[in-house]
Amino acid sequence: MPRDTMSIPYLFILGRTPDLALAELQSIYPDFQITVLHPRVIKVDDLDSVAPCDVIRALGGTIKIGKIIGTVPRITPETLAVLLTQASIGQSIVFGLSSYIDSIHISRQLLSEIKKILEASGKHVRFIESKEGDELTSVVVQKQH
Repeated sequence: MPRDTMSIPYLFILGRTPDLALAELQSIYPDFQITVLHPRVIKVDDLDSVAPCDVIRALGGTIKIGKIIGTVPRITPETLAVLLTQASIGQSIVFGLSSYIDSIHISRQLLSEIKKILEASGKHVRFIESKEGDELTSVVVQKQH
């Protein structure tokens, strides 16, 4: 079957045993094109028409799956606001940010500045922030989504 030329890349956030989670993913979905970006973060180039909710139900070691909506040259409130605006549907945006790289920290100030920019463009905006560290837990994301 020919593959769609418009593949959608996804990020997979792996749990406490990332090596086991990666092996599980490769075993269950051997055709996925996988790139390891960080010990706990992998990129899958295309889910081969499998719904992300079905994938995460099949995987015990993957805690989050997110669609890659774009890239930015630098992490600034302005660049992230543009990306969120382009990806949004309607007038409401609920967003949160996680960092899996020690040198990048997600501050309340960054989230507030993004919210301010988006509200200035007429959007209704709410952000979700981590109570500890720079990673949003899967529980927080699920409850807020």
